[in-house]
Amino acid sequence: MWNAPEIQDAVTFEAWIAPQAYPWNWNAIVEQRDRYFFGLDETGHIGLRVFIDDHWRECVSATQVPLMEWSHIAATVDPNCGLTIYINGQEAGRLKISGRFARRRPFEPNEIEDKFFTKRQAAGGAFQIGRNLDELPAAATRPIPASYSFDGIIDELKIYARALDASEIKRSTTLCVPLLRLH
Repeated sequence: MWNAPEIQDAVTFEAWIAPQAYPWNWNAIVEQRDRYFFGLDETGHIGLRVFIDDHWRECVSATQVPLMEWSHIAATVDPNCGLTIYINGQEAGRLKISGRFARRRPFEPNEIEDKFFTKRQAAGGAFQIGRNLDELPAAATRPIPASYSFDGIIDELKIYARALDASEIKRSTTLCVPLLRLH
């Protein structure tokens, strides 16, 4: 785990991913505790969850990324336009909202269980790539908690302190294409 740079208002996440298998629940490509989560769900959809004006907001792609193939994924947070997800340079999801990233605040002992507080306090603001920070249920039918790691390859992960526009994201899909063949 690392401490991530503080995102003020706008941000873009982008990466090349080649999932070998879809996770049983949401799996982070990149996550910062209590701020944002950019990841892959159990059906191959890309999602972005961000904490805006003290509320979690979520945008999920309408299309899936394929298994065993490279896909360029990107997501932007623009305080005036909202959340947008791109797959291979094409818009794949949008949530129109306005607002700013909520500022992190320390947890109070009465807000969460004591057995969990020590873990949360020590990892407050933690940042991680390719693995969830917290355990999630494996599936609705399997309530066993699991800490997921991305099952595949992540390459060229970038975080920009601004919202790239659609043409900049489209250009990114041609600038640095992974050469590794997966089949």
